[in-house]
Amino acid sequence: MILALLIAFLSACGAVPPAPGSHEMLNAALWQQSSAEYKAVALQIYQLARGNLEQALADPQWNALPGQPAGHQDLPPAILLDLDETVLDNTGYEVRIIKRLGQYSPESFGDWCHEANAAAVPGAAGFLEFAADRGVAVFYYSARKEVLRDCTTRTLRALQLPLADATHLLLDDGRSKSD
Repeated sequence: MILALLIAFLSACGAVPPAPGSHEMLNAALWQQSSAEYKAVALQIYQLARGNLEQALADPQWNALPGQPAGHQDLPPAILLDLDETVLDNTGYEVRIIKRLGQYSPESFGDWCHEANAAAVPGAAGFLEFAADRGVAVFYYSARKEVLRDCTTRTLRALQLPLADATHLLLDDGRSKSD
C-alpha cells in the first residue's frame, strides 16, 4: 500500500515518467464519461446550488457580495457560471486529444468548439432552467476567445440553456479578468 502511494506521488510529481503509450488525461476522461460517481457528484452539486439559490431568492436582503453600495437591492438577481467543465462537458475533446492529437492546442480546441458537440454537465440544464424560470439572469464566463462566440452561442442554444443575449456570454477579449 505504501509503495503504491509512493509510486503515485512520484508519478504525479513527474519523477516517474508515464508508461509508453499512456496519456495523463486518460483516467480522468474515462472516469468523467463512464462513472456513476461523476454523474452523481455533478447532480448533487447542482441540487445544492438550487437549494442555495432558493434560499437567496427568499431573502431580499441576501447578497453574494457584501459591502455593495446602496441600491443593489433594485438590481435583478443574477448568477455567473464558468462555462467549460462547469456547464459544458468537453470530455469529447479530451478523448480526441488522447486518441489523435497528443496535446491541447488553441486551434484544435477551436475546431472542437465549432463542431458545437459539447454536452451539458449533468444537472446543469435543470439548474439553469430553474434559475431562469425564477427571473434570475444567467451569465456565463469562459476563457474561450471572442472569435468562438458564434459557435459557443450555437452550443448553448442547441442544449436549450438560457442565454438572454450576447451580453450574458463573457469571453476572453484579451483584457484581464479583473478589468
